Amino acid sequence: MRHQQFIIVSIVALCAGLLLLSYASHRVETPDDPQALGQSTQGGSFLGALAGGQLIKDDKGRFSYYLDGELQSRFGIDVSVHQGSIDWQAVAADGVEFAIIRIGYRGATEGNLYVDTHYEENIRGAAQAGIQTGVYFFSQAINMREAREEAEFVLQHLGGRQLDYPIAFDHERVPEIDGRANRITGAQISRYAEAFFQIIEEAGYEVLLYGNKGDLNRLDNSLLDSHDLWYAEYEVASPSFNRDILIWQYSSHGHVNGIPNRTDLNIHFLP
Repeated sequence: MRHQQFIIVSIVALCAGLLLLSYASHRVETPDDPQALGQSTQGGSFLGALAGGQLIKDDKGRFSYYLDGELQSRFGIDVSVHQGSIDWQAVAADGVEFAIIRIGYRGATEGNLYVDTHYEENIRGAAQAGIQTGVYFFSQAINMREAREEAEFVLQHLGGRQLDYPIAFDHERVPEIDGRANRITGAQISRYAEAFFQIIEEAGYEVLLYGNKGDLNRLDNSLLDSHDLWYAEYEVASPSFNRDILIWQYSSHGHVNGIPNRTDLNIHFLP
């Protein structure tokens, strides 16, 4: 965010910055040698103990995972205000089984906390349509106090609501602007994530760590080893990350009936 010329220029920049900070952008990295579509996975790959199954991509670009001929996955999306007003009954009719909904975010420049303006509408609409729900928070914490503050913020706005899916912590750089958290180290983010998770878990919720390969490889192994991962890597035949993942976000350009704008597509690998 900026100011003007002194007034016009910076107001324009300020508006641009606000748009960027609210976007919780999901960045990805392309693998050097992605596995062929449908190829059986090997030990130590993204499915770990589920290795040996097959990923199948349908004509809508949606993935399913089969093991011994049986479906072992669910199809889901993640949404925020940027998807617009959603017809959740149409979404359910189009096969969506779960939705991870943005509950809020911290501003990438000034550091204020915001509720996603479509959060209540989305979480109620999804539940009424029979879609299982979880939430995510876009963090820009730069210290332990802020990480704990974010967790309390999430709990406050959940208001004791039961969830089917975990609460995800999403801490990313915002390279388009001089984001307040852009220079935070992976070790620092690991501590912030642990602080966030401790409060969330003490409240009885499950947790999930979001990131692409670059994001996750910066973090402490102890954090990655002890929490379920929601991994982002787009437009590839299969995930290239060499850890077990619970959910793979495989597209940012998905089309789902009932959603006016493009949305992220996800596959949940069932244990």
